[in-house]
Amino acid sequence: MEAELRGYLQQFSHLSVREAQGQVIVREAAGIEAPVVLDPTLLLEQADWGGAANYPKNYPAPAREDGTGGYILCYCISRPGALEPYIRALAEKTGLPVVQLCGIRQKVHSRASCILDAGPAEFLGLFRGARYVCTNSFHGTVFSVQFQKPFFTAVAPAEMAAPESSRTFSLLSRLGLGERIIGKGDTADLTAPIDWAAVGERLGRERKLSLDYLRCALEDRPHT
Repeated sequence: MEAELRGYLQQFSHLSVREAQGQVIVREAAGIEAPVVLDPTLLLEQADWGGAANYPKNYPAPAREDGTGGYILCYCISRPGALEPYIRALAEKTGLPVVQLCGIRQKVHSRASCILDAGPAEFLGLFRGARYVCTNSFHGTVFSVQFQKPFFTAVAPAEMAAPESSRTFSLLSRLGLGERIIGKGDTADLTAPIDWAAVGERLGRERKLSLDYLRCALEDRPHT
């Protein structure tokens, strides 16, 4: 199918990709050097997403500004697998309640409060109100970073076997957060802090590069 793919790709004046493997595919299929840019959800900043968040009164109490309270948010779009022992251990160590934003309906913890009615604004509110996040969703990882929540993320076995093909690996390695991926052998300790200032610097640089590319594409200018 490479010839067919090449014909489609070469019709675009500008192409970008979200992960290193996508860059390789476009280069090999079409001879085009596509820059690796951020997922669009990361082009906005925390304040932008926070302004769109909603937190209904019937949800568990969110984390307070002094760093107390809150809950462990679990957002799984497939079976939790390697995340389950982390969820249990975090709940035991911190004493925090477990709140499950239901992608899958299977409970990830025996005492999880399951939320089935969250729309986009409530989705954002739940991430903003969490103390910790456990997820196997790429966008669950994104919003953990956006709202600066200590998190652990699990990836599919195929991604673990070939990290160069994973957008989660690609993003977290660029942000210096690779140790938040479970199962690599260098996963961070359970309650290890994250240097959010350093992450913010890296994210700021990546955001600037991605926005520079986007402006060039919209104005039909070459991008280097």
